Amino acid sequence: MKIGIISYNLPHKKTQDLLDGLVKMSYEITLLILPFKKYKEREVLFRHRPNMFQGKSPEVLSAEHNIDVHDFSISNCRILESQDYILIGGAGLISDDLILENKIINCHSGLTPLVRGLDSFKWAILNNLPVGNSLHFIDHTVDDGPIIYQEQLEILDNDTLESFSLKLYEREIEMLINFEEHIAHPRNLGLESNNPTMRMPLEKEKLLASRFQAYKQIWTKSKI
Repeated sequence: MKIGIISYNLPHKKTQDLLDGLVKMSYEITLLILPFKKYKEREVLFRHRPNMFQGKSPEVLSAEHNIDVHDFSISNCRILESQDYILIGGAGLISDDLILENKIINCHSGLTPLVRGLDSFKWAILNNLPVGNSLHFIDHTVDDGPIIYQEQLEILDNDTLESFSLKLYEREIEMLINFEEHIAHPRNLGLESNNPTMRMPLEKEKLLASRFQAYKQIWTKSKI
């Protein structure tokens, strides 16, 4: 099976973690590279994901694993169409002309369509909603494409914001690596739809942190 991995043109941890799992399987893998657009730095109370821009460059990963690297662009549409599936390691909004129906798979760190958009982990906790991941095909919406598999993340009494968010990230990687199994055994939780969120302001993060203990008391005993 031919698998494409979309990533940036610089070192990227999620891509490297994803590739480390996929190379153990019998896939023919191609890296599909997008330019990274740097955004303005902002103050945050805590980072709910590992530092993504570390590790090995696409060129080093290509040499280590003997895989091809191509630009992810409409000019390479034959390469896109030749892949059986394409997994998103790192990408911003993908232009409409590059979206292929039921082919490009993302794992969103929120339970769609209930929690979608940016900083989903943080907004879910602030709004007392379940935390989890959604493996889905991308379409022209924001984190609202056809759902493949959803999973609520269990929270434990001893979890901190940092340990809970790290567990969510690690499970995100596992779900992407095992996408074939999830396609074969889908799960859609059938949740209600909310509007997509933007980056969480610092004052909201402080409120979130003050509510986390109460959140744990509710969700250690509750499942959707």
